[in-house]
Amino acid sequence: MSTSDYHNYEHARLDISAAGGTLTLGYAPGNSSRPSDSGFSDDGNSASGLIYKGNFGVDGLNVLAGIEKGDGQGTNTDSENKQLGASYTFGSVTVGAERQETENSAAVASQVKLESDTIGVTFAANDNLSVGLYMTDTEETIGTAKTADDEEVKMIQVGYNLGGLGLSFSYAEVENISNANGTDGEQFQIRTIQKF
Repeated sequence: MSTSDYHNYEHARLDISAAGGTLTLGYAPGNSSRPSDSGFSDDGNSASGLIYKGNFGVDGLNVLAGIEKGDGQGTNTDSENKQLGASYTFGSVTVGAERQETENSAAVASQVKLESDTIGVTFAANDNLSVGLYMTDTEETIGTAKTADDEEVKMIQVGYNLGGLGLSFSYAEVENISNANGTDGEQFQIRTIQKF
């Protein structure tokens, strides 16, 4: 989420069951990590969010849609994060897509905007083994100038369930890391999940 993520601060939250899912409203009146009576100043900026998570009553469908806004300090712009994603499972295959747009809080000329599109497909070979392929493309704009090169990520992931222990192996290739031309890299990750 954005730099003014209201989840990091004391906030009021309301969950409403609707349209086959949950609609969550959140509001933080002051984005200070410490209360003002502690001797630290409270900047007084508020943040709010609206998130829907559900399936609209359709089996196999998962939808996540949300927007979060944080007030900018002084002459800085407001920060904002928008996210829209959906996945659908049919049989042993799941396909999904997501769009995320993020704007940080900064002076207009130096505000960084990121737009990321992700698509993915997973196949569950059996109850214990699954394979996934994912691609993400991120476009960056600073002020009004678009960065010349998009960051592109291609990843394959294999997951295996050993009863109480889950293992996942991921390999990713990244082109133009942080939208910098010619800055490429590779990443291999092993992740374990213990179930009790």
